Amino acid sequence: MAFPAVPDAQYGFRRLLVQRQSELGLRLLIDRTPTWEPASNLDRAHVAEYQALMRNRRRNERSQTEEDNRGAVFFFTQQFYALNINFSL
Repeated sequence: MAFPAVPDAQYGFRRLLVQRQSELGLRLLIDRTPTWEPASNLDRAHVAEYQALMRNRRRNERSQTEEDNRGAVFFFTQQFYALNINFSL
């Protein structure tokens, strides 16, 4: 992936994983060191796709948490009434 802001820059990596020869020359699969990149260095479509994925993931997690909470309240309410404790004095 070429970054337009710094076209000739060299980026760090952890290790080389695999190599292969193609019509483009020697290609290396690398394990990259994670870096924070300005969004302007990336294709807008990729950024938009990632943001939509994260929005959907948060929405799904939120609805799952609400569903879990409803189930927990129902369960503990049933357990409480099953104890049949008389709190009157």
